[in-house]
Amino acid sequence: MLVRISLRSGYLGGHCAAIGRDVNEITCSVNVRVDPDSGLEPVVTAAAAWRDAGADLVILNLPHHVKPDSLKPLAEALTPLA
Repeated sequence: MLVRISLRSGYLGGHCAAIGRDVNEITCSVNVRVDPDSGLEPVVTAAAAWRDAGADLVILNLPHHVKPDSLKPLAEALTPLA
């Protein structure tokens, strides 16, 4: 379940304000698991959903056995989200 990531207000923003830290200095990152058997669409969908929810950085978790030739199609599929 995705929730709206709100760094400028709420819990994190309040704590940053209390110590005088700029909340915009913090990178909000999430992990997305890549399942080679499921294709690229679930990865692109998840990455887009987290981007839309306010994540600054999406980290892709690739399985250890992933073949190097699968990286180019993955990068091409994600490029429009950049």
